[in-house]
Amino acid sequence: MLLTRIISSAFGIILLVIVMIAPEIWFDVALAIIALIAMSELNSAFKSRELKPIEWLGYGSVLFVLLLRVALSLEFCSNKVAFLLVLGFSLMVIYLMFTKIVLSNNKINFVDASVTILSILYVTFLFSFLGFTRHMIDGRFIVWFVFIGGWVTDVSAYFSGRLLGRNKLIPEISPNKTVEGSVGGLIGCIIVTVIYGLSIKSYLKVDMGILHFIVLGMFTSIFAQLGDLTASAIKRTTKIKDYGDIMPGHGGVIDRFDSILFVAPIVFFFFKIFM
Repeated sequence: MLLTRIISSAFGIILLVIVMIAPEIWFDVALAIIALIAMSELNSAFKSRELKPIEWLGYGSVLFVLLLRVALSLEFCSNKVAFLLVLGFSLMVIYLMFTKIVLSNNKINFVDASVTILSILYVTFLFSFLGFTRHMIDGRFIVWFVFIGGWVTDVSAYFSGRLLGRNKLIPEISPNKTVEGSVGGLIGCIIVTVIYGLSIKSYLKVDMGILHFIVLGMFTSIFAQLGDLTASAIKRTTKIKDYGDIMPGHGGVIDRFDSILFVAPIVFFFFKIFM
């Protein structure tokens, strides 16, 4: 199982590097494909508990963000116009969702509407911050902080938990996670974040020192673990083992990106503050 995870991870990292060095539009397309798969996985999890998310609204929100990102990249619209389009689209989603409820003769209820909103916020909204970060000035360097925060925390927590784990963290949600693993994930993330940050500091158009990178590593690790636990809580509620099997040894897209989803906004706003 460990060998399978390592091979799968190595293959995934190679694909990620290829996407990163490609033109930004290909990053947007790849991100949209991943988000669509994640949306499908989350909808399937909800439907396993006989809930009825309004799926086409979820998929439509992912495609809308993709088209908006492309329009901004090609300068077809300004940031102000994009903001108004997002507000208009959000209002349209609300109207369409409640119209669907009214016209469905109680086949779709407000609980179904709630999980639809959750899926859009959880997948579309959080994934979009990866795109926002990639399109920042020096975004090709900055976006790696997201993956360091998510995946280095995961790997560090896994091995430190296996070697030192004694005290359960939150067994009701994730019985295998330990306090020692959580601390190990935090320390590992801070170390790698500092090393990476200092190594690319000369390329960044921002004055950041070692303290900034320590704080960034601390916050990204905390939110990475929160994202992981959130995905586990949803699995517990929907009574599924994994969200999918697209990545051997890792499960589905959400299983692999659960921590990334929570880290991306942290990295985006952190650099917006200090740039």
